Amino acid sequence: MVIFMGANADTLEAASDYFRILMMGFVPTVLPIAISSLLRGVGDTKTSMRYNLIANVVNIIFNYFLIYGKFGFPRLGVRGAAIATVIGNCAGCAMAFHAVLGKPLNRKARDSFAFIRLRLTREHCMPNLPILKRIFRIGLPSAAEQIVMRTGLLIYTITITALGTSVFAAHQIALTILNLSFVIGQAFGIAGTTLTGQALGRGDPEEAKAASAACQRTGAFISTGMGILMFIFRRELMQMFTAEPEIIALGAGVMILAAIIQPFQSSFQIYAGSLRGAGDSLYPAISMAIGILGIRPLLSYLLIHVMGWGLFGAWLALVFDQIGRFTFILIRYRKGKWLHTKV
Repeated sequence: MVIFMGANADTLEAASDYFRILMMGFVPTVLPIAISSLLRGVGDTKTSMRYNLIANVVNIIFNYFLIYGKFGFPRLGVRGAAIATVIGNCAGCAMAFHAVLGKPLNRKARDSFAFIRLRLTREHCMPNLPILKRIFRIGLPSAAEQIVMRTGLLIYTITITALGTSVFAAHQIALTILNLSFVIGQAFGIAGTTLTGQALGRGDPEEAKAASAACQRTGAFISTGMGILMFIFRRELMQMFTAEPEIIALGAGVMILAAIIQPFQSSFQIYAGSLRGAGDSLYPAISMAIGILGIRPLLSYLLIHVMGWGLFGAWLALVFDQIGRFTFILIRYRKGKWLHTKV
């Protein structure tokens, strides 16, 4: 698997060891993700934030101990980094299970957790085929969406690596900054999923529509402001990562495009989150496939290798991908069929 992803002879052994150790801890990595979704579904985002934060702190501490061999711990290098990640994920998993097995202190938390508390009884441990069918109906398109996204990003990255080391370094820095802005849409998208699902669960489609619209307006307002700041301080943002003039100039150029797509990026995430909250997870997956497997790779190849526009062409393809996905999901949202989706 690591050879397929491009590992060379000098990194093959380390990458294989790292991946093998992570897979040994795969179960405690996945279960907190499911529990986080359950908590968000009942409107509790703080609990999952706490145990994810602690899991990352534990990971960082054990990285220091095990990579460099501090305080009597063995010096394990890359293996130590993998072990530290598994330890952090196990800590998060333990806290996640405590959230659904323990007894909350306040009344509001008790009311919420009573809905999702894990009960290890014969009745609850037996497979519930109708529920499993509903889970797969929603979950499989979402899983396909993630696979499509990772595949599209891989193709996109391979296309850009052909432009050289400096260009790829500028791309990675700009992409890191863009990913930091991604959390705005992600946060309001989670809010849209939760509020929409709760409103439709109460049989109130008008409230679901109003909640998702409020999330979109707020998210678009904040992301537009962030885009303006990214445009004004684009060189300063690049200088936080590198002092190379060539890389700074290349990155500052594409940061203009990163600033432009901010409201489209967040609005797509929020509308898609609202659709998922209604159980309509197929259309977000389709829009992702059209954008990241169709528009972005085809346009990036054309603009880079045919038009010769280099990194700017690659990021222009990203802009058209984001706007295309936003348009597709907006059409679905405005039709209103998601308000009457049966889960």
